[in-house]
Amino acid sequence: VAYALVAWQTAYLKAHYPRQFMAASMTQDRGNQERLAVYVRECRRVGIKVLAPDIAKSDVMFKLEGDNSIRYALTAIKGAGSDAMQAIVDEREANGAYADLLDLFGRIEPRYLTKRQLEALTFAGVFDSLEPNRAKIIANSELLLAHGHAAFEAKNSNQIGLFGGGSEAESEAMTPTLSDNIENWDSFTQLDKELSVFGFYLQGHPLDAYAQQLARRTDLVPVNSV
Repeated sequence: VAYALVAWQTAYLKAHYPRQFMAASMTQDRGNQERLAVYVRECRRVGIKVLAPDIAKSDVMFKLEGDNSIRYALTAIKGAGSDAMQAIVDEREANGAYADLLDLFGRIEPRYLTKRQLEALTFAGVFDSLEPNRAKIIANSELLLAHGHAAFEAKNSNQIGLFGGGSEAESEAMTPTLSDNIENWDSFTQLDKELSVFGFYLQGHPLDAYAQQLARRTDLVPVNSV
């Protein structure tokens, strides 16, 4: 009887509160990429949009956004780390949105934004709203990490002065310049890197480029019917 009741309650929630049900289910299984792939497919089947993770909007958990969407959780990205993502969200909520990559790395403790986290978040497209060129971020990774360490050391060595900071000129001197002449990855490379951190294709598929050609073919048989 107990199992039947739970099954009925689950079915009721899924039928009447589909977005809430899917967001809660994805949060529960956020460490299981195979389960997440199933949930994302189900969301697409019923018309729920699963939005890509975003440094300005994502939370540590999956959350509802807009009228028909679920925002992907930062902690569901392979290699991101729960404590690190919580620190990033807490800082954003406490002191406002991140203006750019240098602002982000200057505000977060280096132990929460290591090279591993930088790569995972970049591959997932988390920084796209700050810098859409993902190859540029990776190419400047050492500089960004060094900037984070320098900012953290300055805050903890009383170099910023008694009343909240040094001069504007000193602040500008501490701000590095990112290399700009970096060509972005092609769509196939970008999707391949997304696959490495999601475990499935979230923001596109390699065959999307051939969708029109495939749609015109009449001799193709769906794999699930073979």
